[in-house]
Amino acid sequence: MRKCEIEDCDYPVFGKKRCKKHYPKTVIKKLTERGAAKKEEKKKYNQELIDFYLDLWNKRADKNGNVKCFETDILMSHSVYKNNLCCYSHQIPKSKRKDLAKNEDNVLIVLPEIHAAWEADPKSCEKMYAYTQKLKKKYEKDLLLP
Repeated sequence: MRKCEIEDCDYPVFGKKRCKKHYPKTVIKKLTERGAAKKEEKKKYNQELIDFYLDLWNKRADKNGNVKCFETDILMSHSVYKNNLCCYSHQIPKSKRKDLAKNEDNVLIVLPEIHAAWEADPKSCEKMYAYTQKLKKKYEKDLLLP
């Protein structure tokens, strides 16, 4: 068993050739007031977005609370998919148009694997791609997307 590299220390090595007693401590940075405010603002925005998604699910749900995937028409159970944020796909990205992040026209409810396929290659999802082209035309005056 290897011993700590610190002189006169006989404890076993924990990492970086030192024992737990002599292992360098990780310094945790404190948030500035501005950083804390920004973090709190982002947390609030994310919660608003989640509430928007859940409300959207309720608006598009059938009498049993389930929604059909936009791309595949497969019925998505509310008990499995409603709280899964991967099911809510922004057609015009939030990063491009923050004002459309909570626009019902801009968010489609799809299966998580369809959302992943869409992110990898939009043309692989024909219905979503066609819908997005129509949406881009609707907002083309102030859209700066390729």
